Amino acid sequence: MNKFFSHPNRAFFAAFLFFGALACVSFFAPIDFVSAHKALFILISPAFAYGGFLLIALPDWLNFTGSIKSFSIAIFSALFIAFFASFFSLQICAAVVSLYFFALFCFALFLAICDRNSDQFAVLFLLLFFCLNLALLSATGDEKFLISTLHINSFGILIISFRVSVVLGDLAIREANLKDTVFVPNGVYKNIAATIVALYAAIFPFVSPTVSGFVAIGVGFLLLAKLRELHYFTLLRRHYLFFYYCTQLLGSVGYLWLGICGVLGANSTPALHFIALLYFFATIFLIFCIASLRHSGFLELNFAKFGYILFSLLLLSAIFRTLLWQKHIGFHIHAPAFLLLVCFILLGAKFIPIFIKHEFSDDPE
Repeated sequence: MNKFFSHPNRAFFAAFLFFGALACVSFFAPIDFVSAHKALFILISPAFAYGGFLLIALPDWLNFTGSIKSFSIAIFSALFIAFFASFFSLQICAAVVSLYFFALFCFALFLAICDRNSDQFAVLFLLLFFCLNLALLSATGDEKFLISTLHINSFGILIISFRVSVVLGDLAIREANLKDTVFVPNGVYKNIAATIVALYAAIFPFVSPTVSGFVAIGVGFLLLAKLRELHYFTLLRRHYLFFYYCTQLLGSVGYLWLGICGVLGANSTPALHFIALLYFFATIFLIFCIASLRHSGFLELNFAKFGYILFSLLLLSAIFRTLLWQKHIGFHIHAPAFLLLVCFILLGAKFIPIFIKHEFSDDPE
């Protein structure tokens, strides 16, 4: 069991799974599951996922070799405080999570200054963006800022998954035994897409659905344009890059759908859930699998069958929630929640034993 605690990120990843599963269970409990799923799905569970990843990535990117144990315990405790606060007020919960992201921002800024590294602007902006948006949610109670949080997550996925895709592309090329070949994803498309997503998240609470709809359509097409860099058989035959490709493709479909709904004045809720399930959670699950294996001593990313099961469950959940929700109340709430719950349980069943049996290891790169 001591191996489980060989690095703080593992506790964050385990908490991400626990609170994600708890959010799913809330739909079956005789409580106000609407408020519960807003707090758990949008605020608390994703915050644990970001913490788990950044506690690995920031010290690695910024050459920090000191202890992060005390800091990790402090921000980990803050999210539990946010959870208990959610029983009383979503605004108080948002305030605590805002402070959590501000602490992560200060931590990242401190490491960047110590390393004299100016390449982390996007990560610093992401953390500060979360902090300010959640502070506005806390101050005003306007749930448009809650929806903006989902789109800030999309911004975060763009900048973090871009870095992950570089590692995955290089790994695929090595496994294919190609010489004098490198994978260089298009940073220009990524920067433009990230900028437009950030713009969309920032303006959403303040502009009409028509205006935000046109911006969302732009996001969808930019995500679609990014797919060109992956149109190589050598890359897509690797399951981990195929899953990454699918998340980007479905993200583009989701934002095109969301934009069309805004322009036409249609109900955008199904499109938002489509993005949440098949872009946000699908990408988080993918990065979870990759980071957990690479930092547990596994040199190969071998999770094809597990990944296909996980992705199929997410896809089926999204189909129920976004396309069949009007057919039956079970398709609207219970079936999607159950399928997503199974995803969290499967992730826990696969990776918690790995965390217990294998000590944390540095990235093999």
